[in-house]
Amino acid sequence: MKSCFEPATPESQGVPSRAILDFLEDLNDRGLEMHAFSILRHGKCIAQGSWYPYRTDMEHNVFSFSKSLTSMAMGFLWQEGKLSLSEKLTDIFADCMPETISENLAAATVRDLLIMGCGHETEPFVDNFTPDNTWLKQFFAHPFEHAPGTAYQYNTAGTNVLCALLFRKTGESLTGYLRPRLFDPLGIGAVSCAAIADGTQFGGAGFRLTLEDMKRFGQFFLKKGCWEGKQLLSQEWFDQACTKQIETAGRAQPDHPDWNAGYGFQFWMCDKPGSFRADGAFGQFAVVLPQKDAVILTQSSTEQTFSLMEAIHGLSSRMQDCALAPCPKEYGLLLQKQNNLALAGFSGVRNRKMETAIEGAVYSPEGDAVSFRTFSSGIRMLPSPKDDGKCLQIRFSFEKDRILLHIADDDGSYVLPLSTTGNYCVSSQPFSRQGVAGIARFVENNVIEAVVRNLDQPSGKRLYFCFEPDRFCVRAVSTIVTDSPMTAGAVWPAFLKTNVSEGRFL
Repeated sequence: MKSCFEPATPESQGVPSRAILDFLEDLNDRGLEMHAFSILRHGKCIAQGSWYPYRTDMEHNVFSFSKSLTSMAMGFLWQEGKLSLSEKLTDIFADCMPETISENLAAATVRDLLIMGCGHETEPFVDNFTPDNTWLKQFFAHPFEHAPGTAYQYNTAGTNVLCALLFRKTGESLTGYLRPRLFDPLGIGAVSCAAIADGTQFGGAGFRLTLEDMKRFGQFFLKKGCWEGKQLLSQEWFDQACTKQIETAGRAQPDHPDWNAGYGFQFWMCDKPGSFRADGAFGQFAVVLPQKDAVILTQSSTEQTFSLMEAIHGLSSRMQDCALAPCPKEYGLLLQKQNNLALAGFSGVRNRKMETAIEGAVYSPEGDAVSFRTFSSGIRMLPSPKDDGKCLQIRFSFEKDRILLHIADDDGSYVLPLSTTGNYCVSSQPFSRQGVAGIARFVENNVIEAVVRNLDQPSGKRLYFCFEPDRFCVRAVSTIVTDSPMTAGAVWPAFLKTNVSEGRFL
């Protein structure tokens, strides 16, 4: 998709190129894994880049950034007179109510869902894999311990309830409803959003967007619903959605000023007055800065999102109110920097004796092993065990600049190249629409470390293959250091050498 944002030098829009260079260096110093960024000022794009092997035109799972798009759908529904924020949930979802309806549940409204204040003390666990309204019944059966509107509790299931509400009101899915009202007017192309088993789209965290998509949404948020001179969604909606509607201090995670500044209608408020953001897990941000007439967008894969916000504030503090004198030298350095960003690799250490011993040997799992595509997977939205498949065999071969991993899963065979040059190589694979990046090295005499990144996903797996004379064991660690259940991986049994005579460890 061609960008609709005219490029401009940072200085022409009141931002020193050196400030953006320092921002990029700050991200690196903080150890944040970045995938892409863009900076909009006065409606122009003053800087943009991506960290290889990721690209700006790739779809990226934006997680809870999705919630802000669900907010837009509720706004349009409200604008069209099909929704009142004071409507009781017990009226809309009468068929999903528990046998006993508590006073707090009876009082809960649509507005309470929008502000993450429906009354739950904890986020409910719901079954997204049953193809009926079981998950809705579970949501409403979860205790409503607080008077609605009085206690913030982050609640992705609650956002999905809003999507179910949308379908009940219109008979349309979230993306279907937004297509003529938002996506088409903004020039947004194909957009996907995961769905739970009953068909309700996962508006709490299911969208996949390109950086250009995020830029257009961010500018739409900044201009309070106005696009190319036309007010698509009432400014009144944004006056509520993008301002503090409920207190989050003491109940938000992490305990940080940018998470303690309050919550609107599916938007987080930022610590800097007047600023707010669409916020997806691991750093999928559109930070909207009305006082600076700016939007800073990031795609990343880090748990240290508070640190990312600090870096963003550091950059925004250096935005000036007027144009600056041109600085060709600094701007040239910025262009060079942003055009050569890449994830850190590692030196490609080889072990020729071990390679000779491993070469050609075929290994089969000692017990059932999930498919390699699942085992090496990063974060998957709504993963289902029925999709996992099985791995049947693996073997290794070695070339000058790469290790080849030959995989036989029950649904097909493929070869995954792993670069040993220190930088990722990207290959087309049947289980990925956007390619798989790989890199490998020997870290011990008998251990191969490989990092595999399915570029459809925001994270990957670090695999350690530990070889013994007749087998190997493998350990998998997410490239995001986290205890989040989203990053939990499968476990493989030992793989036994099938043709032992062809491999000898020296």
